[in-house]
Parts: sequence; structure tokens; C-alpha cells
Amino acid sequence: MSKPVLVVRARRLRAARGVVVARDVTLDAAPGDVVAVEGPNGSGKSTLLAAAAGLLPADNASVRPGSVGYSPERAGVLPRVPLQRWLLGLARTAGLGRDESARRAGDLLARLGLAHASAMSLHALSRGNAQRALVAQALLADPDLLVLDEPSGGMDADGVSRVAAEIRRAAGRRAVVLVARHPTAPLPLPSGVTWRLRDGAVDARPRDGDGAAAVSGAPARTMEVETGDGCVRLVDEAGLPGVLRATLDAGIAVRRVQPVLDVAMSVDGPADAVAGESPRRAGALGRVLQGAAHRARLLASSQWFLAPVMLFLVVLGIVYASDAGPPLQAAAVTAIALVPVLTWLSVLAHRVDGRELARAFAAHAGGRARAHLATDLGLVPFAVVLALAALVAPLISQGSHAHPPLLDVRIVGLHLAAAVFGAGLGSLLALIERAGWRLLTAVAAFLVLFVVRDTPMGPLLRLSTHPATL
Repeated sequence: MSKPVLVVRARRLRAARGVVVARDVTLDAAPGDVVAVEGPNGSGKSTLLAAAAGLLPADNASVRPGSVGYSPERAGVLPRVPLQRWLLGLARTAGLGRDESARRAGDLLARLGLAHASAMSLHALSRGNAQRALVAQALLADPDLLVLDEPSGGMDADGVSRVAAEIRRAAGRRAVVLVARHPTAPLPLPSGVTWRLRDGAVDARPRDGDGAAAVSGAPARTMEVETGDGCVRLVDEAGLPGVLRATLDAGIAVRRVQPVLDVAMSVDGPADAVAGESPRRAGALGRVLQGAAHRARLLASSQWFLAPVMLFLVVLGIVYASDAGPPLQAAAVTAIALVPVLTWLSVLAHRVDGRELARAFAAHAGGRARAHLATDLGLVPFAVVLALAALVAPLISQGSHAHPPLLDVRIVGLHLAAAVFGAGLGSLLALIERAGWRLLTAVAAFLVLFVVRDTPMGPLLRLSTHPATL
């Protein structure tokens, strides 16, 4: 029996709002295991999967593979970016190179039947296609631990069969696969183990394969066909001649025809059945920087992005609508305004794609801490642009006041410092899950900053009201 590579231990498994869904959890899985996670609604299946993926606090004794792919049950917020662009950003965050990311994204879109939607915005996808996209992003980097939370929800029969084939692929390369299933959205799985949640406990029991996935020792009945137009499709063996004939009659070349490994062989077969090698990944720093670029693009595409930016531009317009007086004093006023603006932008950056997709991003980045850092770094271009806007506004409107280069440097530095402080405050506020408590905490924090004398805002407030203060 293979040594477990996934060990989940938790004294108390907590769901949203602190509800304990299970106690004294101890579970493990070996390479190639396909584990079904089952239980009634509200039993904590999603919480268990998130804990297994390392996206929730767990005991230090928990062990998991180095690379994780996570597909949430649904996405409450879908970004307004093209599907392929989104997948490329996540693949780069996972440490893949540019060419490798593009190749894998294209292959997955074809295999999951989404090639026609590659240029569509995520938020414009149908429920079933959005679910396919969530599965695709989890598979991008061939993770050693694949976590799928009810992946067949909203899918038609074609989508279910394609997802089942991807599970077979993952098991064939000896990845651990965790799949939450719902009775109303069946998904055929091979023999393996079932983790069942009920009444605050998790039981592990053997499971027989179901449907076509239960066939053992028989040749593969699903064939993968890649044609010259870049399309990859899965067809059954009986329908293969007709597909090939239609493709050639249409003048399209056939690049590749190969069987998809049978599920039973993928899971229970010998170790030499492992297909392919793990992709080469960039280091932690490179992944964080790529993740920062990805989060910056998501924020720029958000429909709420312009609200804080326009607010700051309005403040600049009001301050410099007439003679603003000493330049450094006026700059202190706009720097004060920049603090809440960057706090707002920071919270938006952390929440731009909702909790579910943020978890998927954290899995690609290598954990919650890296994901949080990448999001904070994604604010750098916004802070720089707004600081430059605060410099350009007085240069255009305050021609009577000379601006020596040293003064310009001080104005930019003042605004960058205010931006860093505001972004840091927003980063802390983003840790508060509930929006209502987050808003109340933000209001209280700014009351303290503006009322209490010795706070980081004190020097800016004094500089804005006393021109001689340096």
C-alpha cells in the first residue's frame, strides 16, 4: 500500500461564521486515490475540502502535496476578463512559463468543450460553462492534489463526461483527487474511498466504482482526438470512425488519436502507468509577482474600480480649483484623501473575485499568505499612478507657484507614503470576512486616526493646517 501524501487532521473543523461541522478529524489519502466526499446539505463538505487544500486553518500535523488545484462549488463573483486571459494569469501564478501556460490553457479549453468561449468574459458564461471553467483552472498546472467541490453542478451530460475523463487523467498520473458529490448532480467515479460527513463526524469507507468507471481490466473505451484546427474532443470507441471520416471530409487534418486511460487502471494499476512529468515551476518570488500582476488586472477590470479613483480625482479638482496656497500644504491635504482611497482599493483588490475564486487563486499561489502578499503588491501600479496624478494636478493648475525638483520629489514621496499606509490598512481590513463588520471597523479606525493626536496621520494633519510644519 502506498504511503499517504495527504493527511488531514483537525480537532475542530469550522465552517463559515464559526460553525463547527466536525471534530477530531483524521483522514489520509495515497497517490492515485480518488476520494468521494459525501454528506447531506450543510454537513461541511466544502469546509472539509478547503481544509484539505490548505485554505483553512488546520493542525500542524496536517500534510499535503506541494501543488494544489482547487475548484469551488460555485463562484459568487465572476471577473469581467476573457476566459483564456484569466486562465493564463492563474497558470503564471502557479509558476508555469508563458508558452507552457498558453499551451495548457488551450488544451484544457478544448478538452472541456470551452474552446468556443475562450474570448468570452467569465461573467458572461452560462452556469454550466462557468463550472467547466472552474474545473479548468484547477487542472492548469497538473497539481498533485486536485480538489473538486461538486464539479458537475449545472452541467449537461457532455460536461459530466469530460470532467470524469479529467479525473481519470489526474488519477492516472498519481495525483490525489478529492471530489464532493451531490445526489442531484451525479458524477461517475472509480473504486476508492468515500469520506462521509454526518452528525459532526467523518467516516472513511471503501467504495466500489460506479457506472462506466467501474470497469476493471477492460480496454479504454474513450478516445481523445486532436484535429488540425486545434480542437480536442473525447469520443467513444464505437463513434470514432464516423468522427474521423467527417473530419477528413471537411478537409481538416487529424493530429492525434489516443485512448484515455480507464479509471480502474489509472487508480489501481501499476506505478509505471504514471503519465508525464510534473511541470517546471518558478520560485516563490516569481509566483508572487505573477500573482500580483494577475490581481492588478482583475482589479482594473472590476466595475467598482473607478469609484475610489474618481473620488480622488474629484478631491484633486476641488483642492486645485483655485489658488491652493503653499504647495506642500496642499499636497498634505490630497495625501490625507489618498489614505482612505487606497484603503478602499485594497479591500476591493482582495474581494474583487469573491471568496470562492480567491481560494482558487490562493491554491495556485501556494497558500493564503502568498496570495495575500500578491494582492497587496498588485496595488503598486495604482498607488504610483495616483501619486503622479497628485503631482501633475498642481503643475497644471498652480502656475504661480514654482515647483523645484526637490519639492516635486517630496510631493510624490508624501503621496506614496500615504498610499502605502492606506493599502496596509485595507489589507488588514480584508481579513475580516463579514462586510458589515469590515465597514464598521474601517469607520472606527479612521475616527481614531483623525481624532487621536499621536497616530500615523498626525504629521499629515499638522502639515495640512500649519504651512511651517515640516
